[in-house]
Amino acid sequence: MLLIYDDEDEYDQKLANGDYYSNQYFTENVQQTVHECDKSDDNINLIKVKNEYQHFVETMKWLDFEQGDLTAMMFATKQMSIQEGMRKYKDEGKESAMKEIMNLTGNDCFGEIDYDKISQNDKDKALPILMFMVLKRNGLLKTRGCANGSVQRLYTNKADVSSPTPDFYAFKFIAAVIAREGRDVATVDLPGFFLQTDQDEKILLKVTGAVALLLVESDPAKWRKHLKKERGKYVIYVLCKKAIYGTMNAALLAYKKLAKLFREWGFKMNPYDPCVWNKMVNGKQLTIIFHIDDLMMSHKNPNILTLYIRKLEKEYARRDPLTVMRGKVHEYLGMTVDFRVKLQVTFTQYDYLKKLFNGLPEDMKSGALKHTAAPEYLFKTTDDTCLLNEAKKEEFHNITAKSLWVSQRTRPDTQLAVGFCCTRVKEPTEHDWKKLKHLMRYLWTTRYLPLIIINDGKDTIIYIDGAHAVHNDCKGHSGLFVTQGKGAMINVSKKLGLVTNSSTETEIVSTGERLPKCTWFRYFRIAQGEPIKEDMLMQDNMSTMLLQKNGHFSVGKGSKHILIRYFFATDKIEKKEIRLIYCPTDKMIADYSTKPLQGAKFVEFRDLMLGINACDYEEYKRQYVAILKQYDLYENEEDLFG
Repeated sequence: MLLIYDDEDEYDQKLANGDYYSNQYFTENVQQTVHECDKSDDNINLIKVKNEYQHFVETMKWLDFEQGDLTAMMFATKQMSIQEGMRKYKDEGKESAMKEIMNLTGNDCFGEIDYDKISQNDKDKALPILMFMVLKRNGLLKTRGCANGSVQRLYTNKADVSSPTPDFYAFKFIAAVIAREGRDVATVDLPGFFLQTDQDEKILLKVTGAVALLLVESDPAKWRKHLKKERGKYVIYVLCKKAIYGTMNAALLAYKKLAKLFREWGFKMNPYDPCVWNKMVNGKQLTIIFHIDDLMMSHKNPNILTLYIRKLEKEYARRDPLTVMRGKVHEYLGMTVDFRVKLQVTFTQYDYLKKLFNGLPEDMKSGALKHTAAPEYLFKTTDDTCLLNEAKKEEFHNITAKSLWVSQRTRPDTQLAVGFCCTRVKEPTEHDWKKLKHLMRYLWTTRYLPLIIINDGKDTIIYIDGAHAVHNDCKGHSGLFVTQGKGAMINVSKKLGLVTNSSTETEIVSTGERLPKCTWFRYFRIAQGEPIKEDMLMQDNMSTMLLQKNGHFSVGKGSKHILIRYFFATDKIEKKEIRLIYCPTDKMIADYSTKPLQGAKFVEFRDLMLGINACDYEEYKRQYVAILKQYDLYENEEDLFG
């Protein structure tokens, strides 16, 4: 929730009077200017609040927070403007805010400009500087500033300034290769990633209110002469000299700088993921995958990693040091990535799940433990149950969003249930609330389960299945499971985009919609240096296999209408990229992602998907306890070993 302040003018005046600051501002005699506008203050404030909140939601993931922290911030913790942060935390709040101001000025982000030489048109296009404060999970108060680039959207094509991020399945594959080859690993956080990148166009920034006064306090001799008043508020206009986040081209500029360095060092980009770069060093592959400013580097020789970390230090550690983690266990992209067991990589989000449970409403914390992710009646909806009130509806939405994140990362066994809840967030009912509670009780029961992946270097096996007409609108549901030895390298559970006439057509459409992702994955692997051989496509419907193998030569009266694009598999079979193999229905693991299985079959497929063994459950529990204790989150776990 973004907080709105009605008394901002009064608060700014108190700041100027020295009620909250030292008296070095000397804001008397500040020139006041007036800009005539035919819009009312109410309309202006409404637009400002709406734009700032939208911008905040879209942009906070790029700021210097871990992904787990971000998700918690988005739905659980309280974000504060700089004003409220200093009200609440007094000297500590001001110190945090001033630290960010010094970070911006120390990186030469702001350039001086004569106020009288700025045209009114340039003032109108100036991007406001936003600053937010949050209390992180480690107890530190952190402030981050960004520009409100919503103004730029009026005259900037988003496609021209979009920056790439890595595909999560590419990351999982690379992690599995690291484990298979026994590579040494380092994760590196580049400090001030955007702020160390030069801006390539003229952009004007508008620093207002408390932030403007802090800027003056940071260097009175430089900034006091630029402090003015517009419509009763303090303002300083500055030139944007660095790729401050919020400017629409910031992420792309920072990416281009890093990519240029990699090219100069002899790396080659994987053409199927621009955030994956490789170089052969001493006959072994050095791989770097990066998500904005978070890098994971791997090579067989630890000294090679040290060499390239030092190269990064020369470029990015001129003011602040790199944050480097070496060893077998890493915190990366909001997950714990564990390479301690030979040949396998383990992914967990135990601390995230614990925080999710702690924030649940009381009625979801009690009740019978559940041993399946969804009830058997998951897809059944009814109109005769009451809609949730606004407060409960918002809670339903928030819990579903938090669950969605973990389902796409470390708990793919919950994708089916979470995906259904996502379709109900607009008008959830009490019936939907019970299904979400079922999911939460299941997650609590199995909170200790990890995702374990092994890439044995042999075959890539693809399971695709479809459930016919299971939704109320008669659309089917597709499931995809890809493994390279153990655990889900790729897992997708998704509603079909159209109504089909038969189970055979459902299977054809499911394969047509899911197989392109597998094709990308194949090309990505080959570009990483994996051997070229056929992938195995497992199917449990003989009629479907006949159509896929022969295309329209095998169509009959009931299948002539199927669009040619759903015969994507036929082309890949002819090119010997995939090989069709019949799989009995009771071995079709993708069936798990198409319908709410129950009992022993659910447990069997879930354990295959997560790459886990029942005999190791107690060890998973011990690891769960150890990680929670690291984060000081181990409490109320009496039923864990029960």
